[in-house]
Amino acid sequence: MSETTPEVSEEHDAPTEDSKLAFIPFVLCIVAMLVSPYLVALFAPAASAGWTVLGIFFVLTLGGGLWFGAIHKPTWWFPVAVGIAFMVSRALYFQEGLFLYTAGFALLAGLGTLLTGAGKLDLDEDDDSEDASEDALPEEVKRGEVGA
Repeated sequence: MSETTPEVSEEHDAPTEDSKLAFIPFVLCIVAMLVSPYLVALFAPAASAGWTVLGIFFVLTLGGGLWFGAIHKPTWWFPVAVGIAFMVSRALYFQEGLFLYTAGFALLAGLGTLLTGAGKLDLDEDDDSEDASEDALPEEVKRGEVGA
C-alpha cells in the first residue's frame, strides 16, 4: 500500500514573496530628496523654502517607508539609503549643521517600513506554540493511524 502524505501548504511556511515593484518607493524617495530642494527654491518664497523642503522630506520618508513596507518586507537598507540620500542632498543644498537630521529621516523611514511591513516578518513565537501543541499528541495521532 502506498501512503499518501497531505501536501503541506507552503503559503504559511515560506516567507512572503517580495514585490518586484519595491524599487519604486526607493527610487522615488532618493530622486525627490535630490530634486525637490531645487524645485522648491525656484517656486517658493525664500523665507519659507527651508521649512517647506524639510516638510516635504518628512512626508517623503514616512510615506515612502509606509509604501515600501506595504509591498516588501522591512529591511535595513531602505532607511540607510534614505539617510545617504539626505546626506547628499544636505551637501548640495543645506548648511553643515543639518547632518543630525540624517538619523531622524532614516529612523522615520524605518518606522514607516515597520508599521506596514511588520506582519511580513518571520517571527519564531508562532512556530514554537505550534510545535509545543504537536509534541503533546501521541505518535499514532501524528501519523494519522487513529481509527484505522
